[in-house]
Amino acid sequence: MHTRFKLRRYEVLATRSLTLADAAQLMVDELMRLARDHQSPHLILITEAYRGAIADVQRGVRLGLDLPPLLFQLEAVGRDIAAELNGLRQALLDEAEEAPPDATPALATSKF
Repeated sequence: MHTRFKLRRYEVLATRSLTLADAAQLMVDELMRLARDHQSPHLILITEAYRGAIADVQRGVRLGLDLPPLLFQLEAVGRDIAAELNGLRQALLDEAEEAPPDATPALATSKF
């Protein structure tokens, strides 16, 4: 009975992990576009690390590996991306405040 419970628990974790990885994968292209548009090499590097963490989770599910460490790594890289995006957002806000009133601020054309 205990083994059956562990297998079911892993099955649920694997399914949810794949769902999370799929959702994260959808963001990668948008993050790369954003990084290129705003010339942010650090965001490009973090996004590449995110792509690698996503692949690790997907591979872990396929191979039946211990998923929590892989998920923690994915979460950690996601936090780094969030911090970088907040910094980029703040830079855009600062740029918009410094722009002359008749100029179109960069923030107005951003998808933030």
